[in-house]
Amino acid sequence: MAFSHPHLEVAGIDVSRAVIDYANAKARSQGLRNASFGVMGILDELDFSDNTFDLIHGSFLSVRVPRESWNSVLKECWRILRPGGVLRLIDTDGVVTNSSICESFNELVCRAFHTAGYGFSPDGRSLGITPVIETLFQKAGFQHTHCTPYQINFSADTPSWMEVYRSLEVIGRLLQTVLTQEGAVADADMEQAYKRGIIELLAADFCGIWPFVSVYGVKPE
Repeated sequence: MAFSHPHLEVAGIDVSRAVIDYANAKARSQGLRNASFGVMGILDELDFSDNTFDLIHGSFLSVRVPRESWNSVLKECWRILRPGGVLRLIDTDGVVTNSSICESFNELVCRAFHTAGYGFSPDGRSLGITPVIETLFQKAGFQHTHCTPYQINFSADTPSWMEVYRSLEVIGRLLQTVLTQEGAVADADMEQAYKRGIIELLAADFCGIWPFVSVYGVKPE
């Protein structure tokens, strides 16, 4: 966004120092003077003044925000949005594939997050965020809410396969770290499931889609 819209000021946050250092280095290498990135946790009070932003964008908060913290996170987004500003979040309940191993890995991850206090599924079979996220916006006071579904086909031989494969390699490792630190699943179980799932993605007959939703709402004037 900072590259495409040089007239805008863009700020990004992440809890990881390594991620922020990489983002700042990339911005410098591209000569972007309108982008800055800082280490902050989404669950903490954000170091921004009231009514600062016209747009707040976030991705996959379902695995970063415990179910009991959603109200406070949305309240904090409300605080730093200007009247008339837009909150836009993208999230997913996981991938859907024709691989029993990948499906088992997805179920393992979802149940582990459910046990750790994340998501809104009643039984942990999915993350359970997509059915409720627009309602969460509305209860927080956002108006003109809209939820748009999308999906990426990352079956073998599709244009998206390699990009999603690389993304899932990284995401799988991140999930393994988070869930083992939370004590929600044994590291050995996650490691075995991760390796088997990655191998399955290489099969010539592999088929998979990644459904997700984009939700936005407006802070009233």
